Amino acid sequence: MKKRDFCPLCEGQTDKNSLLFKASDYITKDIFNTVRCIDCGCIYIDPYPDSAEICKYYPLDKYYGSETGKRFNFIIERLIYYFRFLRIKKILKFKKQGTILDIGCGRGITLSILKTMGWDCTGIELSKGLADYIKRNYAIDVMTCSVEECNFPEERFDVVNIYHVLEHMEHPLATLKEVRRIIKKMAFL
Repeated sequence: MKKRDFCPLCEGQTDKNSLLFKASDYITKDIFNTVRCIDCGCIYIDPYPDSAEICKYYPLDKYYGSETGKRFNFIIERLIYYFRFLRIKKILKFKKQGTILDIGCGRGITLSILKTMGWDCTGIELSKGLADYIKRNYAIDVMTCSVEECNFPEERFDVVNIYHVLEHMEHPLATLKEVRRIIKKMAFL
């Protein structure tokens, strides 16, 4: 675990930030402080796991449901798919087909659905076991590194999906700058 010396959003000093509450991870039982930056209001965890440690909080067998790709009972799994469809519906309002990068693609549900609709899909998932699962079951290319390390060409993607991911990153602004570089510029009429 790493102690933050600066706010991940405004990069202000953390020594004056206020503790909101402590939280415990339900798998590892590790304790995290949830703090608010008094300069910009950003809420984040401190200390935070680095990229080498983050996978222990998302073990394939306990978090993602192992090789079945299912974690919950039938009703909850149906709800998960329903909420993925709602997210896809929002994407389709802006672009009916194209290229998508899903950063933190989890079990690959969103990408697998979009692939059946003709999208060119790419994922980033730090869990090697989960990335292998997605490649094997959905034939989708999934990298196991940060988006900055992927070295995608400029304006490579029509859509970049980042859902429940930025709050885990040490430098979310660097990720957003890279996303801005690799996403196609849209011409608005």
